[in-house]
Amino acid sequence: MKKLIGGVCIAVAVVVVGAPATDKGPGTYFNPTDGNVVAAVADASRVGVAKRTVAFLGGSITEMNGFRPRLMDLLRARHPDIAFTEIAAGLSSTCSDTGAFRLDRDVLAKGMPDLLIVDAAVNDDQDGHFDLRHCIRGYEGIVRRMLLANPRCRIVLAQMVNAHQYNQISKGEEPIPYQAGRRVAEHYGLAVADVGTALVASAKAGGLSWKEYRDCHPSPEGCVFGADVVLKAVASAIDFRHESAARTLPVPLDPHSYFRGRELDLRSVQGAPAWSVVRPDWNAVPGSKRGYFTQGEVLCCSQANVPATFSFSGATLGALLTAGPDAGDLEVSIDGGAFRRLRLRADYGSLHYPYLQMFADDLSDGSHTVQLRIVPAKRGNATGTTVRINRLYAN
Repeated sequence: MKKLIGGVCIAVAVVVVGAPATDKGPGTYFNPTDGNVVAAVADASRVGVAKRTVAFLGGSITEMNGFRPRLMDLLRARHPDIAFTEIAAGLSSTCSDTGAFRLDRDVLAKGMPDLLIVDAAVNDDQDGHFDLRHCIRGYEGIVRRMLLANPRCRIVLAQMVNAHQYNQISKGEEPIPYQAGRRVAEHYGLAVADVGTALVASAKAGGLSWKEYRDCHPSPEGCVFGADVVLKAVASAIDFRHESAARTLPVPLDPHSYFRGRELDLRSVQGAPAWSVVRPDWNAVPGSKRGYFTQGEVLCCSQANVPATFSFSGATLGALLTAGPDAGDLEVSIDGGAFRRLRLRADYGSLHYPYLQMFADDLSDGSHTVQLRIVPAKRGNATGTTVRINRLYAN
């Protein structure tokens, strides 16, 4: 089936897969990258062949040993004359907004992609619970920032699927992250790998169904299915044998999309000694953690009602942080205004849950002063007073 996107004819893949594999043991397919967002470069040192870089940006569906390595195997088999470098920037729980802010650190600092594959639809739904505007700001933030860095880069939006989205699509509804991805794709002329719609069509045709696909982290046969759908979109988006033409960017869909995102220096925050930039002794902190978020230093405080102050320029402010069983809540004041309480999302049992907490959006574009302070929060049978911030972001 063909679809016209931004004046470009794009293939929308519908794939029917045969008999599923028998191994459905949970976790047998999951192999995180141990916090290293860059996969090993398997063959980029080959001499006398064209070299291409493929980057993957997404959450745990990208991080897992699933559609991503399967797709790279398919690309290498299909293009033996190309030496591929893979940048595997999958990071559990991260959504499109986080992707826009971490693109520089986790992708562009590792190499310049010829192809970027973005996976955000599932996490924007079940982790972010984003409305359409926020989804668009995240998707466009990734896409526009990538194209500003390399106008020749081709981009595929890999719209993976969870149970909620599968049920919506089955009823003829379009999930909010799918709407956002479609609008951004239409605006920038991108290819879309619509895995959810393809899976619904497959089930109706007697092929792979949701039961075999299993859940948002697909079964091994679900990963094969997803990789095949993404492969068709990749084939429609890029010819690896030739350099892609540079794109001329349209005006932004939303001028407040996160394509101007940048990191702030954690050490610019004034509030010592209560607020300090340290590497926590995570072994002494009760609860489970995800490896990437235990690496490096964080801005940390465990005392309630001690103010931290800093300044930034921009219209948006947020923090990539972890919130666990010992987490307090945050109160934020911008430019001397009233403090607003932000309930940190620490409702995942013992997990120190990583996510991007927005402090302010749609501010006037200029200089702002910020005050933060911790307020105690009831967490189960305990009261938390700790906040750990991995990154501060402004846009």
